[in-house]
Amino acid sequence: MKQQKVVALTLGSRGAASSRIRAHIPLDHLESGGLSVTRVIASSKFWPLRLFFSILLIRPDVVFVQKVMPPRWFLVLSRRMCSRMVFDLDDAIYLGYPGASPREVKKIDSRVRGGLVFFDLVLTSNELIREDLGLGMDPRCIVYPGPSPDAAFTGVQGDLKEKVVLWLGSPSTISNVESILPGVVEQLPDVRILIVGSPNDGPQLGSIRRQRWTTEVESKALRCSWSGLMPLQVSAWNQRKAGYKILEYLSYGVVPVVQDSPIVRTLLGRRTSELCELVSGDTPQDWAAAIQRSLDRTTDQTWIEGRDAVFETWSSVGFSRLIISAKSSGGSFE
Repeated sequence: MKQQKVVALTLGSRGAASSRIRAHIPLDHLESGGLSVTRVIASSKFWPLRLFFSILLIRPDVVFVQKVMPPRWFLVLSRRMCSRMVFDLDDAIYLGYPGASPREVKKIDSRVRGGLVFFDLVLTSNELIREDLGLGMDPRCIVYPGPSPDAAFTGVQGDLKEKVVLWLGSPSTISNVESILPGVVEQLPDVRILIVGSPNDGPQLGSIRRQRWTTEVESKALRCSWSGLMPLQVSAWNQRKAGYKILEYLSYGVVPVVQDSPIVRTLLGRRTSELCELVSGDTPQDWAAAIQRSLDRTTDQTWIEGRDAVFETWSSVGFSRLIISAKSSGGSFE
């Protein structure tokens, strides 16, 4: 039987979270299943040249593109050389990254929309992205958030964890949590809050500790925390985020404290209230009340079974199958 060949263009290396989660790990599954996978990283030197020769010499069965819309010459060449093209868009890059000029936004929007016609399948993480791109009823578009990580926590929460509240993010998103911190601290002065993703490490100030993100810091924080925050300021960009942080919290037995939103419902479906603590409003007081409720919960066996059902729905194996075939064991969590 002929070995299937895949050429993948990814936005970044494994060090970039979205590329690791939605490209490299699923591609690893394809390789372990016997497929030949060639990866070209768009941030590397001379990547257009390597991409050109990869398509020309390998003549792949499948071309997979993650997050970066390539030049038109590549799309035309790929369409002629391969039988299947898949594009993955896990956030709203067509809106332009925060701070982009109107000219830059117009350019990327035109490039993304113009390139979609070349693909057999478009994967997104959010229903709003599908609607924005005019693919609401198009069978070529599948909403597949995540994919979910491996479950790192399988025990009873109270045996291993402290009553620590974690926010996990980056300097570019830290304003989301800064807006609620003063009010939360005022309402819950004795609750320890850990901020991972701060621009700099800082000493403990009152009940708050700030740390720069590293993989080691993240893993340690997730293992010791009880609750995990995901506040989002209202904006077109935030409403279209992938919400992967929720899956990371769930993986480690951390109870997510979140506002109800389309991505939360897409990820968790009918298990939303079972697995998360929903914030009833927008004020710091509303967040404090939800945090307190989360601290009163325990991730027991029922919680773990619900989490595992969600992870099976949005598995990276299911995502990898979509790259090479329209059929998958996951998706459409109801």
